[in-house]
Amino acid sequence: MRVALVCPYPIRMYFEEEVEFVTSHSVEHPTSWVINLIEKLCKKKDIDLHVVTLGSHLKKDYFVKKNNVTYHLLKGSRSKVQVATLYQIDSMKIISELKKISPDVVEAFGTEGPYGYSSVRSGYPCVVYIQGIIEKIILVSTRNEPFHIKAQNFIRLIQEKNTVKAGKHFIVENGFALDFVKSLNSKAYCYEVPNLIDPLFFKLQPSFSKGTNKFLFIGSLNARKGILSLIDAFERVNEQNPVSKLMVIGNASGSDQALLRQKITEKRLSNSIDLLGMKSHIEIADIMQNGAILVHPAKMDFSPNSVYEAMVSGLPVIATKVGGLPFMIEDNLTGLLVNPDSIEDLADKMLYLLSNPQEQSRLGFAARNTTRKKLDPEKILKSTQTIYEGLIHK
Repeated sequence: MRVALVCPYPIRMYFEEEVEFVTSHSVEHPTSWVINLIEKLCKKKDIDLHVVTLGSHLKKDYFVKKNNVTYHLLKGSRSKVQVATLYQIDSMKIISELKKISPDVVEAFGTEGPYGYSSVRSGYPCVVYIQGIIEKIILVSTRNEPFHIKAQNFIRLIQEKNTVKAGKHFIVENGFALDFVKSLNSKAYCYEVPNLIDPLFFKLQPSFSKGTNKFLFIGSLNARKGILSLIDAFERVNEQNPVSKLMVIGNASGSDQALLRQKITEKRLSNSIDLLGMKSHIEIADIMQNGAILVHPAKMDFSPNSVYEAMVSGLPVIATKVGGLPFMIEDNLTGLLVNPDSIEDLADKMLYLLSNPQEQSRLGFAARNTTRKKLDPEKILKSTQTIYEGLIHK
């Protein structure tokens, strides 16, 4: 079975030596859900795996064979060109590459860009994986966003609707994504399959017998992920518990980074907050093993890997009651859910866990037991293969 994954991919992270770039630096999402799937599929002897991805920072197209996977690294358009052309140039390039590969089945990741759009129009059996939902993200976007970001989101919104309406098969992680797909395409076939989580997190056994005074945030450092709200809440926590610490893992744009640092300085929290930047899965696992309370205060989110990684590891989690998060966390059983518009509610829940080590332990233990069953890697891989085989024989 020849499978083509059409998806975003952190090219610089994995192919620094094999390819040339036109820029010395570029921000890439680690796309851990894609990486984890590739690592599983490439070990199946009956699968000929191809990965098709775009990189505007590439000097030219590259084709690399590595670990039983053929990578098609295509030079893509810059974001302004993508917006101006409605992703048509990149979509045509992907379709052309798929014709060369002639896959039995295509799995595309994301509906808002060229990957899903080109794949559903390629003529090959295709399933689209719902990553995020632009329609929902726009609702929580800030009014002071630059014009080019607003324009880009508007084009992505159009692309998202066109892709969902044209597609026939979708992989969704929870009921939130399912409802979105059905609202645009009532005839779509939807398969509920969660993300593959790095097996590394299944091996962790952090102890909370004595409790922890450390909080952990993992994600993009922007308004939608709620980092500024977390700083406000942590200020209240730190006033009552001066030994409390907040570790922040993630990247930010120049303006977001400056705003974040300014806020931390103004609130005199520099000695209590550690901005750790991007970290590898191994580094994150080490931090989780030492114990922490994960806080995910997003204004909107869908199925963040960081939350599942924490739950699988046995960390207690506090998250906002938005998007797909209530489908991941059962309030007061496998974690705590808070009002997304209330800094006071967030601070209260953080203080509650700080002062109750037994609750840290109870929530972490319940989260680990529940999610390790739900996110069993072999079960997820089998479900994915079953979807592929079903599409081929339709």
